[in-house]
Amino acid sequence: TTPTMTSSGGFRFTTALSMSSYPIVNSYNEWDPLEEVIVGVVDGMCYPAPCPGYRSMWRSDDEIFVGHGGFLSRFFSRLYGRLTGAYKRGTFCGPSIVDRRQFEQAKVELDNFERILTNEGCTVRRPDRLDYNVKVKTPDFTCEYGNSASCPRDTIIVFGDEIVEAPMSWRSRYFEYRAFRNLIKEYHRQGARWCCAPKPLMGDELYKSNYPMKDGPNRKQLIEQHQYPLTEFEPCFDAADILRMGKDVFIQHSLVTNLFGIEWVRRHLGPEYRLHPLHFPSDLAPVHADATMSPLRPGLVITNPDRPCEEAEIFRRNGWMLRDAPISDHGRAATGMCSCWLSMNVLSIDESRVCVEATEKKTMRLFEDLGHKVIPVPFRNFYEYGGAFHCATVDVRRRGGLQCYFPHEEEMARLAAERVTSTHVGQGRN
Repeated sequence: TTPTMTSSGGFRFTTALSMSSYPIVNSYNEWDPLEEVIVGVVDGMCYPAPCPGYRSMWRSDDEIFVGHGGFLSRFFSRLYGRLTGAYKRGTFCGPSIVDRRQFEQAKVELDNFERILTNEGCTVRRPDRLDYNVKVKTPDFTCEYGNSASCPRDTIIVFGDEIVEAPMSWRSRYFEYRAFRNLIKEYHRQGARWCCAPKPLMGDELYKSNYPMKDGPNRKQLIEQHQYPLTEFEPCFDAADILRMGKDVFIQHSLVTNLFGIEWVRRHLGPEYRLHPLHFPSDLAPVHADATMSPLRPGLVITNPDRPCEEAEIFRRNGWMLRDAPISDHGRAATGMCSCWLSMNVLSIDESRVCVEATEKKTMRLFEDLGHKVIPVPFRNFYEYGGAFHCATVDVRRRGGLQCYFPHEEEMARLAAERVTSTHVGQGRN
């Protein structure tokens, strides 16, 4: 690494990794040619520990007492018969919660995914491998254990040349950023901008203690009214609730992303971008947008037929095609962490190449019909650990710049700016 003095008196660190024609960190959308990407790891992982933010994802029959009136999630119950020994708090982590073969196979799949991306011309980076079977404790809360670094898409996001760390709302994920810090510091030394959104305290004030569980009374009505279990005490969002499409950025209002968080993103991005909230009222557990909507290239987005988007008209009036995805060939993941729509959680290497799970035949046929080159990648075992290809990655560098793919919105913004300018001129003459 070589430090170079900049015109402002600071230092820029350069290495062989930064010799691209684009900045070391550069990504504005989900489809420009991918040059560098972070792929997650499952080493040392735990399933999410019981906490107020996580409770709203489950049904009432999942809630059985643990410790001080806590709850045990459904996937723990389903897996109990496969475990050896009695349940002890904090021990359901890593390979101990599922059969060893499946866990090891998920690791193999991630390593194979890395090789495939490398063969397709991408530089692949991996986060640090940490032990998450440790108590998470701050002055505001205590959580029995952490989560994982399997899904970097949730934790960090790139806007242009800037890396943003997301202020997630699950207590088990409070320190999840630590696995990525060495990589982020390296990118920062090579010229990338770096921002940490305000870290939430995650005290009890952040959560609605009386919010109904998934099958609880009035749950559907609350979702339709855009009422979710987080309060507006402090800003929260998961990065996976954000879909980047050039100057237009879409963010799902969800169980883990509140209005305060959406407004923080809006102000942080500034006038160069337009931020659009998304709602999917038929989804009773909306968490992360990338198994509900998947933009593949300019003018084409894959949608979830079970979860129609309230704001779909913005795509139609800008000439985008909305194409329904088929349901997964496998149904829901055994742990219940992911839905039967995980098959649409794909990674686009560019506008023509897309990584799809190797056994998802219906999804592969759809993409082939749309003119894409499908790259089949075995990933079925990783499904059990919280996601698929989009979840398991985060773009670092794509070859391209900031563009507008929603011309109607651009024209409306221009006209609005002209009206404001003419009003100010008229007031000045008076």
